[in-house]
Amino acid sequence: MPDPALFISRYMTELLKKENIKVTEAPSCHRILSQEEKWNRKDRKMITTSYSPPLKDLVRIANHTSNNLYTDALLKTIGLQYRSDDVISSFDKGIKLVHKHWESKGIKTSSLWMFDGSGLAPTDKITA
Repeated sequence: MPDPALFISRYMTELLKKENIKVTEAPSCHRILSQEEKWNRKDRKMITTSYSPPLKDLVRIANHTSNNLYTDALLKTIGLQYRSDDVISSFDKGIKLVHKHWESKGIKTSSLWMFDGSGLAPTDKITA
């Protein structure tokens, strides 16, 4: 799925319309709204909030069942700590913080190459 945020936006728009709930604008996502410089509009209304399970439960699932979607999401969540004003993250931001963490422990990261959170990318490598 190339753009999950846009997919869910389109899906939710269709569900709302089927329930005869008025939708005044086209489905969108952070990427598009940022490009159009509309992300910080104040007239938007929150329609729902979804809360994540506790981190310890997510890590258990990621580690015990090798859930690569979870590990990718966890790396991006770590990346949200990169700058306090970020509202969207990336693998790159998470990877920078992983490197920073290990370097703060005295571990050199020059032989650690990360591309994603799952470790499955051909470019994910570590040497001794």
